[in-house]
Amino acid sequence: MVKIDIDKVLSRLGVSYNQLAVRSKIRPNTLTELKHNRAKQVSFETIDRILTTLNDIAIERELGVVFDIQDIMKYDYNKNEIK
Repeated sequence: MVKIDIDKVLSRLGVSYNQLAVRSKIRPNTLTELKHNRAKQVSFETIDRILTTLNDIAIERELGVVFDIQDIMKYDYNKNEIK
């Protein structure tokens, strides 16, 4: 199962889900579905917007870090979940 985990990155940046939604122009409900792993699908465009926004914030705050997909997505193999 693929899981979205943005909490650690947002905490590191000191940014809320609402701030991420506003800056990335992603509906707050979409981010909530991703946060709680209720989304059935996620587009590459959405992932790109999230990462671009997180990296823009990191640059603005001069944190010297670049986030990539592995920072916000995890894959947990569970044979029993495969249908």
